[in-house]
Amino acid sequence: MFNKIQNALNNVKGSTICQIETLTPVSLSAANKKAGIVIEKQSTGSVMLFNNINDTTDPYLNKVLKTSNAESFEKTATYFHHLDTYSLCKHNTKDEYYLSLIWNNSKADYFINGKLATREQVAQYQTPAEAKKTLDTSGVVVNVKNNIEHQAIFRIVKLENIKYLKIKGQIITA
Repeated sequence: MFNKIQNALNNVKGSTICQIETLTPVSLSAANKKAGIVIEKQSTGSVMLFNNINDTTDPYLNKVLKTSNAESFEKTATYFHHLDTYSLCKHNTKDEYYLSLIWNNSKADYFINGKLATREQVAQYQTPAEAKKTLDTSGVVVNVKNNIEHQAIFRIVKLENIKYLKIKGQIITA
């Protein structure tokens, strides 16, 4: 999948809007994880991907500043780094690859042991902090360190969790 995404993004100058479907594991409390409960989140929607941008351009920083009233924003250190194809990332210490993206809009469905579930049902299996995130559908991100609220929904998705990606008419599937 890495090479297919890289090839599709080669001709992108700046940003492009893409369609995506991901299937990711949901964080559970230790007891529920130990009990063998499996919860997955299927997300579908529109995202922005980036490539061939200036070295000084930071799409996430720009989106945070655009969707907040902040004049500055200090990012924290990350566990990944961007590769030459900007939206493709590699873990700093593991041989794992990711796609960095900014959600424009999305729809999420949850599955508990393969059966469709509500956010409220999923939250019962999570720690209080994770449950709060699952139940929050406001689209507002509170950044305590910078003391701001913004609407930049930035995600790093493991390539193995991408089931479908459409970039400039090219469809890439797992």
